[in-house]
Amino acid sequence: CLEKYGREAGLYMYALSRELFNHLALGCVVDAGPGRKYFIVHAGVPRRGESLEDIRNVNFRREIPAPPRAGEDEVFFDCMWADPQENPGLGLNVRGPHVASFGPDITRAFVERSGVD
Repeated sequence: CLEKYGREAGLYMYALSRELFNHLALGCVVDAGPGRKYFIVHAGVPRRGESLEDIRNVNFRREIPAPPRAGEDEVFFDCMWADPQENPGLGLNVRGPHVASFGPDITRAFVERSGVD
C-alpha cells in the first residue's frame, strides 16, 4: 500500500483493508449436495482437537493474535495460518515457531468430529 499509494493514502488503505477482513467470516461450510459438506477456511484446522463448533465460537473480529495463547487464540491463529504437511501429526513450519503444520491424521480427525467431508 505504501509503495503504490504513498505514505498517507497507503496507511489509510491498509487500515481499510484490515477493517474489511474483520468483517469476513473465519470460515464456512459449503453444502455440496445430499450428505456432502465441505469446510472452507483460509489456512488450516486447529492443532489441538477442536471441532467446527469450537471454530464457530471464536471471536475473530479482532487482530490475529501473534503469538497465539492456547485456546481460542490458537484456534483463530491456526485457521488463518496453519499449513498441511504430508507427515502425520504436528510439525514445525518454515513460517515461524508459532505456525503449525498439520498432517492428514489431524485433518481426518477434524473432519470426523465436525461432520464435514
